[in-house]
Amino acid sequence: MNISLVFPRMKYKTGDPPLGMALIAASLRKNNFNVEIIDTTFNPSLDYVRERLIKFNPSWVAIYSDTMMYNDCIEISKMAKEMAKKVVIGGPHATLKPDTLVDYADYLVMGEAEETIIDVIKGKFAGTKIVQGVAADIENLPIAAYDLLDMKTYVKKWHLLDSVSPNLKGTSIFSARGCSFRCTFCQPVLDKLFGRKFRTRSVESVINELKYLKEEAGLQAFFFQDDTFTLKKIWIRQFCKKMVEEKLGLLWGCNSRIDLIDEEIMTIMYQAGLRVMHIGLESGSQRVLDEIYHKDIKLEGIREKIVLAEEIGIHCLCFFMLGAPGETKEEIEKTIKFAVSLNATEITATIATPLPGTYLYDAIKDKYKITDDFSKFDYYKNLAYENPDISFKELKWLQKKLLLKFYTHPKRWSYIGKHLVSFSGYEKMFKKIMRFV
Repeated sequence: MNISLVFPRMKYKTGDPPLGMALIAASLRKNNFNVEIIDTTFNPSLDYVRERLIKFNPSWVAIYSDTMMYNDCIEISKMAKEMAKKVVIGGPHATLKPDTLVDYADYLVMGEAEETIIDVIKGKFAGTKIVQGVAADIENLPIAAYDLLDMKTYVKKWHLLDSVSPNLKGTSIFSARGCSFRCTFCQPVLDKLFGRKFRTRSVESVINELKYLKEEAGLQAFFFQDDTFTLKKIWIRQFCKKMVEEKLGLLWGCNSRIDLIDEEIMTIMYQAGLRVMHIGLESGSQRVLDEIYHKDIKLEGIREKIVLAEEIGIHCLCFFMLGAPGETKEEIEKTIKFAVSLNATEITATIATPLPGTYLYDAIKDKYKITDDFSKFDYYKNLAYENPDISFKELKWLQKKLLLKFYTHPKRWSYIGKHLVSFSGYEKMFKKIMRFV
């Protein structure tokens, strides 16, 4: 039986491969299905999807959908149904807003799908349209089906360690699922997708995957896409010890909360190859952090930790969001001043977006007018709700002001210079800028 997995990313060509789809593909192949991945990242058109479906002639079409992909997901589902294919839809949007997709699919899978999709295809859920996925045994998942992706292009466009060198060949992997924190812009989405338990793969399985990627894709670097990599210190120490023993010579990065790092753990990670850390700070206003985002971090001491990380040799990228419901212009200006003052190498400044299913969305849905056009939930460029406190035009200006003031500061000249000395670096920097235009 042929099965097509469709990842309809029509915006933002990125170096991040769709790991979830590649893991589902590997699980299906392990169970003797013929699988292809139709990834539109580098071919963003419905015609491309149609051509691939005609050529492969699958019995089933499984489509991934997050909120921004919603409209394209529906169009692809309609296309597949016209071809008399069985359709299953999964992903974050299917998990959080199944009512908006249920009319377009034979089955919806909520949560993790690596194991559940096999039961769906085998007919174990006949008569049931919405299926709750079971938590996958991530310890025994096969290596993701990287061979079904255009890894040559992904590795070329990968940018997550650009502050070290824009020419590094790298990709993204995962070592754990779940998050125990309660930030209103993420939760309870992560709980519904991955469950409340924080689950880790074995160190050995991660090392084996890195060896495979180094041999097959010429990997020089990688990034852990885990939501909170630094949550489990015992695992980190074991992993770092193994990285040093194996002498893989790979540089890497990860996501972390600012309150989960200290000099000891950063030094251990640096010795094992860590060079970039992404840190969610979100705001320079303690009130916004406490009352709106429930972030549970304090601004006091953040500057010193960023300085310490950079002194150790770890470049920091800090995430900020502007325009939260109830946030004032003065508080946004505080965020701008705070971000520019940091010793961080990079920042990302997005527009606060109450994604459907989050605590933030539920808190404002009866107070503010939220768009019902899911394509507008684009936190780089759009405002998904009507904010009476600040106009969209003014918010966009403040977003650009933050980015301009941060990246024109002399602290960041070295970072900019690394991008200007090669065509690859210039191209990557241009694509980053265009996300916000």
